[in-house]
Amino acid sequence: MIVNIKFYVITIASIFLALGVGIFIGFNLDSQELYVEQQNSLIEEMTQRFDEIKQENIDLNNKLNDLQNNLNLYEKYTNTLFPMFAKDRLNGLNVAIIETSDDYIYSSLKNTLTSAGAAVTNITSIHSKVKDSASDQVLKDMIKKKLQFDSVDDKDMPGLVSQIIADNIATNKYDDIMKYLAYNGYIETYGNYSQAIDYVIIAGGSLDEDDNLSALIDIPVIRTIKKYQIPVIGVERSDVKISYIDSYKKEKISTVDNVEHVIGETSLILVMQGMDGNFGIKESASALMPSAN
Repeated sequence: MIVNIKFYVITIASIFLALGVGIFIGFNLDSQELYVEQQNSLIEEMTQRFDEIKQENIDLNNKLNDLQNNLNLYEKYTNTLFPMFAKDRLNGLNVAIIETSDDYIYSSLKNTLTSAGAAVTNITSIHSKVKDSASDQVLKDMIKKKLQFDSVDDKDMPGLVSQIIADNIATNKYDDIMKYLAYNGYIETYGNYSQAIDYVIIAGGSLDEDDNLSALIDIPVIRTIKKYQIPVIGVERSDVKISYIDSYKKEKISTVDNVEHVIGETSLILVMQGMDGNFGIKESASALMPSAN
């Protein structure tokens, strides 16, 4: 029988084509199996890592809870000890408090001082309205008369008002200008202004970077009080946005920058007992608190 060469070629080609298709299908099946294995391995790794992260989070929360519990115990311990530490340390001292911040409250300051035996003679809150006092012609005329000036520059008014407030506090007076300032909302006053004082505590800090109140109010107050040889201590809360402590330090007075905390309260009492310095938790502080060494 004569073999048809054309048929033979087609048959051979078909065999090779079928073999090629089989190889291709087999390769794809192997690839798919490999891909599935890789995916399963990746999922297992991700699951394991997730479990590890979950456990790490649990451990961190436990540590955080432990730290918070320790902190609560520390606060309870120090708050228990503080009254015993403070008792009678400031007996016989008359203290005036001057608050120059509308943004922060220092209501606990009086309690700190009285718990140590000091008498808070008076409290004066100077409001930021003082910086606009140049527009008050009645006040300007009163100041010209008091200081015997022919004229007063508008830019000098906040400083002059602050000086007069400090002068009244330092010399145990409450003159007509003080009455006018209180009546018109420039200041708030509390207590006895006729009694001599041994210490002045000025409490500041601001939320506004551009208010410049420390230069307009605090510095004139400090300089006026110091002229009468009355010690001044500058204090503020640890959370103030704009600190006045650096300005206070330039006036060579002691400072406490965390006065709302028991450590700051302790520092304040020690400073009033003669341990001068700049204390607290900010960069401006030279130490956390006064040391007996």
